[in-house]
This record gives sequence, C-alpha cells and structure tokens, in this order.
Amino acid sequence: MDFGRYSQGVRSTGKDLVSVFRVRYSLPLILWMLILWVASGAGFSASHTSSWVEMVWGWFGGSLESDGLQNLNLVLRKCGHVTAYAILSGMFLVSAGKSWNVKKNWRLPLGILAIVFSFVYASIDEWHQSWVMERTSSIADVALDTFGAVLFQLWVALRRKYDEKRQTHIL
Repeated sequence: MDFGRYSQGVRSTGKDLVSVFRVRYSLPLILWMLILWVASGAGFSASHTSSWVEMVWGWFGGSLESDGLQNLNLVLRKCGHVTAYAILSGMFLVSAGKSWNVKKNWRLPLGILAIVFSFVYASIDEWHQSWVMERTSSIADVALDTFGAVLFQLWVALRRKYDEKRQTHIL
C-alpha cells in the first residue's frame, strides 16, 4: 500500500505515519463533537438555559416578563445551533483538508462533505436528545444545524473567491 511521501523510506510497523497525522488533525474536531454531545444532555435543556439567560440579563439591570425571557432564550438557543454547527463544519474542513492533503480543485467537494458530515452528526445528536428526559428532538433543529454548516461553507467559498481576486489585482 502506497501512502505517498509519508511512506517513502519508512518500514511498516503496523502504525503508518499517515494515521498518526490524521489523529493529530482530528483531535480538535473530536473534542468539539464531544462538547456538542454533552451540550445535548439535560444540563443544557431550555429550563436550565433560561435561568442562565435571566441571570445574565439581570447583571445588566434588565428584567423580563416570562414571555420575553422565553423568546430571548429561544433566539439564543437557535443562534447557538447555527454557530455550533458552523464551527463543526469548519473544523471538519480543516481536519479533513490537512489529513488528506487536499488540493485546490478538491475544495468544493470537501466543503460539501463537511456539510453532509454536519447533517449526519446533527441527526445523531437529535436522536441522542430524544433519549434525554428533559430534552426534545426536532427535525427543525437538524435543519438549523445544517444551515449553520452551509453558512460557514459559503463564507469560506466567498472568502477564497475574494482572496483570489485580490491576488490577481496585486500581481
């Protein structure tokens, strides 16, 4: 089996260097996935986060009626979904890109793969929440999570396009 530049001149010892590099690049992604898994537990249910929102809002001298508190909590929780899965998508992109030594022409397929990965993990996460007493699972949350992944990948694509245009004008 040829592993390219990593295997040249190295005897196989059961652990090839490619696997070692992949683990190193994947650790932040795995850690983020564990954080998301913990966040989908009972400790981050709406009842718990609403008490945090109320406490923080109180620090700024504000007070909210019950409906206002619920609405603010809902908005913050949904923004959290978008942000968390945008980060997951970005971490997958970096991890896979470095592990697989991705060339420029593979950036779009890798971005699509990052979105699919985020969708699959969001689906598994919502399934996990269906087993947690204080949580509910929702297809809408999977859609929101996937939307976060798509937003991040669009940002990356637009940023690359901008950088490429800037490079051509500089040269």
